[in-house]
Amino acid sequence: MERIRKVIITALAGAAACLQAGAQPGVFAVREAQESPDARLLTMEEAVLGYELYPETEKTVWRPGSSELTRYEDGVLHVLNPLAGLNREILPAEKIRELAGEGAGFVQWLGHDTAVFQSDGTYFLIDTGTAELKGKIRLPEKAGNLVFNPAGFHPYTLGNGLYFCDNYGNSYPVAVPESKDIIYGQFVSRNEFGITGGIFLSPSGKKVAFYRKDESAVGTFPLLDINTRTGTLFEIKYPMAGMNSENVRLGIYDFASAETVYLDCDEYGYDQYLTGVTWSPDESLVLVQVLDRSQKHLKLNRYDARTGEFAGTVLTEDNGKYVEPQDPVWFLKGSKDKFIY
Repeated sequence: MERIRKVIITALAGAAACLQAGAQPGVFAVREAQESPDARLLTMEEAVLGYELYPETEKTVWRPGSSELTRYEDGVLHVLNPLAGLNREILPAEKIRELAGEGAGFVQWLGHDTAVFQSDGTYFLIDTGTAELKGKIRLPEKAGNLVFNPAGFHPYTLGNGLYFCDNYGNSYPVAVPESKDIIYGQFVSRNEFGITGGIFLSPSGKKVAFYRKDESAVGTFPLLDINTRTGTLFEIKYPMAGMNSENVRLGIYDFASAETVYLDCDEYGYDQYLTGVTWSPDESLVLVQVLDRSQKHLKLNRYDARTGEFAGTVLTEDNGKYVEPQDPVWFLKGSKDKFIY
């Protein structure tokens, strides 16, 4: 068979070539792939469904508050120190099976020492220093948007409501919807403007900011469910261009007092956009990017986290075509008033 020549263009190779050759950014390197001695044409099934050909993903995450990398492999939790070149086991497979059950998977770190594992719909909080179980959480069926909180108050949504549970799965309400058109703690504005969720924990985890979405003025849009035998129509709320949109508010809930205040965000009226929600490091303020519906005027405002009152405008953006915020502000480490925008 005539030798097949392949040209591979990758961003990684391009970046490396740029660094080595001093080329301008954005220029990609082109190299010829080396053909394996046992090279052959892929079957149609392999080309379309060839999951076994996918490159292996390294399941590694940074450990909070350190320069260590952690890896969960073959049921064992390892810590890698790239600087020292060390690879040590911090939680053996037998201990993980004992505390979290057979087949438990690593979910995330919850602080420097607590690792979260999941098995059969239950979350296990394990102290990697003492190898002890610190919590066991099983959410109600159909619960979602769970955010783990080092302070022990873990917010989640169920239906249109917002709730939180403690480390042992006891649940408490944060905001219960007044009608089917009110939704708490979920994304708003169709995921525009960098919005990916509706729950924002404070740095200490003692408070949580959340979206309240009111779709009562939004028209319905019909869709077809093709999973039923003859097809079934159902409706969703969808704000068509030029028609009424949803109303979005931001609430702040204090886990200790069980009290809620709403931010006084009313710069551009009923259908403004609220995004870039950011807590100040000392939790005294909440910063919000307030965008008008025309998407031409934006204000970065501060609000008192205790009362919800307007505390001032930090900056404004105006553009004759559009303003499109995508990121929150990022406070500099050790500073409560300096941030990157």
